[in-house]
Amino acid sequence: MGRSVRERDGAEATSGIAGGPGIDLGAAAAIPVSHAIPSPRATRRLRLHIAQAPSPAAFSFPPRQRLDGATLRIEQDDLAAIRSFALPAAPARFAAELRATPFLQSDDPRVRETSRTVLGGERDAARAARKLLDWVHDNLAKVPTISVPNALQVLDERKGDCNEHAVLYAALARAAGLPARMLHARRR
Repeated sequence: MGRSVRERDGAEATSGIAGGPGIDLGAAAAIPVSHAIPSPRATRRLRLHIAQAPSPAAFSFPPRQRLDGATLRIEQDDLAAIRSFALPAAPARFAAELRATPFLQSDDPRVRETSRTVLGGERDAARAARKLLDWVHDNLAKVPTISVPNALQVLDERKGDCNEHAVLYAALARAAGLPARMLHARRR
């Protein structure tokens, strides 16, 4: 998968990072802002000035997010323009986005049962996606985690950062017949 994990003691793992052992990696990676967004869920477009951006590749994820010089432009999709469909999706068309993998165990009975319970019979793909998203958000503790997560582990532990949330969401979605895939930022 292009990743390797090596065990290191705290001092070695944090060498070169300001703060050293005991540093809160989440806080260290957070981007400070000058003021809060008044209503973030209702905001469709955002323009931010980024001072000392490490590299455009770290922020630019077209078409929704682009870094132009020091200005980061983020635009939310128009959800009203997205057409939904009935679940399950056509397996032939979305085979790769529906199959179980070693990290997305969507065929596991616990994952399938959790997905069924969360959806409560919902067959509309857009509404099902929102229900799963809300459930994962509400049922996982938000804690920085250094791991290569898999859906069963996350379902059991109910905690993690964005990677754990995404892995569990994708597995629950696939279990429901909702195509889902993981996207990883590319290093340039």
